[in-house]
Amino acid sequence: MYFFRADYIHPQNLMAYSSDMEKINFNLGYIKMLTDAIQQKKRSSPGQAFTQIAVAGRWLVVYTENGIDETNTMMYFTDFRTELDDSVISKIVPSNVLGNMKVMQFRYDEVYKESMDIFEVSYWSPSEQILRRNLVTCDNDDTVLAKANELGALVTLQTLNEPDTLKVILVDEKIQEGDLLTVNSYAMIHFGKTENEGSGFAYLKIYDLLNNFDLAEDFLNTLEKLGGKFDRVFFMEKLKPERWN
Repeated sequence: MYFFRADYIHPQNLMAYSSDMEKINFNLGYIKMLTDAIQQKKRSSPGQAFTQIAVAGRWLVVYTENGIDETNTMMYFTDFRTELDDSVISKIVPSNVLGNMKVMQFRYDEVYKESMDIFEVSYWSPSEQILRRNLVTCDNDDTVLAKANELGALVTLQTLNEPDTLKVILVDEKIQEGDLLTVNSYAMIHFGKTENEGSGFAYLKIYDLLNNFDLAEDFLNTLEKLGGKFDRVFFMEKLKPERWN
């Protein structure tokens, strides 16, 4: 499975978008047909705004830019099996672009096979590695410690009593945007010193817990592989969706 990097993912996982150029350029690396079409459009119509559409896996991918600089460049992903007239994307793109998407949707439906579904969309930040859709890990000490400090968990994370060689603390990150509350769940990890290596830090993270609770089991299984003992009942109680409703 390959992962497109997104800034927003619809709760039903039918639509996503990227506005960050680092993520957009990364995503373009997976879609040579779209990259080539963008370069050709820039050569043929320099300085003019344009939109290009491609398919990748189950996604209709729409790329837009102003033709001058990177300002307002966007990349949208829509599951091609979606009824486009009733979809979120229909409220975003112009009618002519939506019409072109429908034409591509119709043609793609005739050749699409489930074996072609090799792309997912995932949240992602620099220094993170994607394990599964919206389940990521980070082993950069500076990044982990900065996040722990931001969430008020730095002192607790750094404290490791002998002879312990592993410490894991669960921390929630709540992001309020208008009426929307997003909860990201972290397992902050402190690896103690061994004979051959010094101590280190990492985190395991579920983005948008409420809409990705299916990842909770993988989250716990990954932690258990570290070798520590974890109270599964406590973990599931802490993260169950009802707590955030």
